[in-house]
Amino acid sequence: MKNQYADLVIVGSANVDHILNVDDFPVAGQTLTAKNYKVAFGGKGANQAVAAGRSGANVAFIGCVGNDEFGNNIKTQLQKDHVNVQALQNVAHQNTGVALIFVNQHADNCIGIHAGANAALSVDYVNQHKNLIQHAKILLLQLETPIESVITAATIAKHSGIKVILNPAPAQALAPEFLNLIDIITPNETEAEQLTGVKINNLDDVQNAAHILTNMELKRLSSPWALKVFG
Repeated sequence: MKNQYADLVIVGSANVDHILNVDDFPVAGQTLTAKNYKVAFGGKGANQAVAAGRSGANVAFIGCVGNDEFGNNIKTQLQKDHVNVQALQNVAHQNTGVALIFVNQHADNCIGIHAGANAALSVDYVNQHKNLIQHAKILLLQLETPIESVITAATIAKHSGIKVILNPAPAQALAPEFLNLIDIITPNETEAEQLTGVKINNLDDVQNAAHILTNMELKRLSSPWALKVFG
């Protein structure tokens, strides 16, 4: 990429996913034989970057991978998907983040994550690349990296007039001061319940959760939130 800056900047996680397809999820003490096993690159941040790059966006990714074969391969794949990786760091003495994923016959999944190098995405590291954020048009975030770093990135963006989009996953409680930095938020059912207290069972519940979010006193009048709940 000739231009060191990008229209879309993503700050987030990059993992290597180990995926097992099983009939049903195991219970405590049970060993299951999987129908299929594969290794894939993932992480909510890297997935966003790949989707944007393949869609033709001018996108840069700020994150950390291990100083290992997985980390190098993730970098190579991101570049093939037209993602600027100048701010994707190989962290010495750290493994690339790992997700262990069971997928059952109904296509439901159960996931365990070890942050690995993702935990090294520190406030200082975000500040090292603040120029990349300040020259963007949109900052895209998720919550698989240290929350202090996510807040720092959002703060830099808002002070520079950059629109901030948050996928609030994995679901967790978020401080009002952080939510006030967000322009667009995209929770699924679990995340919407965490944010609003509304259990999502049907479309009426979705509309109720959307009403609560869009009427929170946290939002700025000049930049109302948008809500999209994914089924």
